[in-house]
Amino acid sequence: MNLSSLMFWKKKSIRIDETPSTNTSNTKKTSNQQITNSNIKNFVVKAVGFTNDNSNGDFISPEYDLSEIKSAIETDSYINLATKKYSQLIFKAGYNIVSDNDAAAEYIKSRLRMMSFMTGTPTNTLLQGVAEDIVRYSNAFLVKSRVEASQLGGIQAVGIRDTKPIGGYFRVDPTTIQIKRDANGTVQQYQQESGNESTTFKSTDVTHFYIDKDGGAAFGTPRLIAALEDVKMLRKIEGNTLDLIYRFAIPIYQMKIGIPETGMMATDKEIDDAKTAAEKMASDGIMVTNERTEFIAIGAQGEAIDLTGYLSYFEKRVFSALNMSEAMMGRGGAKQDADSMEAQIHDTVKFIQQSIATFIENDIFNELLLEGGFNPITNEQDIVKFQFNEINLETKVKMATNVLNQYQGNAITFAEMRKQLGLDSDNTDISTLYANMIQQKNALELVQAKLGNSTNASTTETNTTGSVSSNIGTSGPDKQQKTSGAVKNTISPTNQHGTTSVNIKETYKNIHHSTNTNI
Repeated sequence: MNLSSLMFWKKKSIRIDETPSTNTSNTKKTSNQQITNSNIKNFVVKAVGFTNDNSNGDFISPEYDLSEIKSAIETDSYINLATKKYSQLIFKAGYNIVSDNDAAAEYIKSRLRMMSFMTGTPTNTLLQGVAEDIVRYSNAFLVKSRVEASQLGGIQAVGIRDTKPIGGYFRVDPTTIQIKRDANGTVQQYQQESGNESTTFKSTDVTHFYIDKDGGAAFGTPRLIAALEDVKMLRKIEGNTLDLIYRFAIPIYQMKIGIPETGMMATDKEIDDAKTAAEKMASDGIMVTNERTEFIAIGAQGEAIDLTGYLSYFEKRVFSALNMSEAMMGRGGAKQDADSMEAQIHDTVKFIQQSIATFIENDIFNELLLEGGFNPITNEQDIVKFQFNEINLETKVKMATNVLNQYQGNAITFAEMRKQLGLDSDNTDISTLYANMIQQKNALELVQAKLGNSTNASTTETNTTGSVSSNIGTSGPDKQQKTSGAVKNTISPTNQHGTTSVNIKETYKNIHHSTNTNI
């Protein structure tokens, strides 16, 4: 496969064997030393301080039992549902890969496309798996697979942390990973165990994502640990409730024969005859007796403990531990409570998004850029950002409107505006913008009409000054103004209560079309 046609970024990149050109006066000065495989050790700072794991240089397992969490997710519906909702929210709105240097961003996208093709795993699927592991275990691991540069289809790449460049990333189960560190906490190796088999990886061949990592710890602390005991208590109470239902749902019948008076007490034969008659009687049958025989149904009789309050209390404890509302768990509830809880959940999701983006930028993008001849470490223009789109559609509209207002208020440039909107700024044909393509031509039509000149949608006229004007004749200025007003009223509707921002409902269609990965 020859992908030399994709090498359009070369003219803007810094080759490994070259020294970057001198910066211009309007560019910030940066170091002129390119990071390569031969000098990368010069950019390593030795860790200080000590860890408290007492591993003595051996491989250590996570501080908490991740296998227990895995079993809980597979068997408990509440934990399973909560983790799915969080992981699905993280990538619900998609993401963008942006940079001040569009060539650097395009290089990253090309490498990711090549990795998807070579590994057979789409980038979106790989990253969604990372999000699931972060939500479940607060840890996620990607192992690098390195290939010869000739296998990359003509894409420029030279190994930085190894003699070979990265060919792809593979997700591994966090419950199978152990870490080997020195006394200062520097990771030396990773080990994966599966049954009786094990394999080790160099520290430079593994990307470790984590959140909530304590100082000196090797792994992040799973958030589900705090919920496990609450879930166990709830399930135990539910088990007791089942026992109570089973015990008292079917009553026990007592047949009293005879009365405690002289000569009226039952004989053994009468008792045996009544027992035989009861055993032969159908389940819905009726037995007719004299005044000396009485049937009594023995059950809870209102004296059994009512577990409703206990069940409700411990269920709410589980929801709190999982940071989920009753509405999101299918229990209904007040709308204001659901909205407030949804905002809290979005804050948590955005925290996880920020953590994932940080590791992607620092541990994945930077190495790929260095392999491609860029220098995101000392050259700010080569930095490539991984930006999640806003997951709340109403907030997304407000943020986009704010960016447009900044541009119209001369606070940011056209390129900065498009970057904040997640769009590329290079090779943009500004003649196709609404103002240039519609408004200005409509204004020309209006001028022509006032001058008494007839226009035609398919004609091009030369005026007295020698300039050429093209008239589309599809919409007049009045129609354009009405259309703009309709759009404005849709975004900010006006009624008897004033003008407010529209409340956008997040339908499946909106979610589907809002996803933009730009790869």
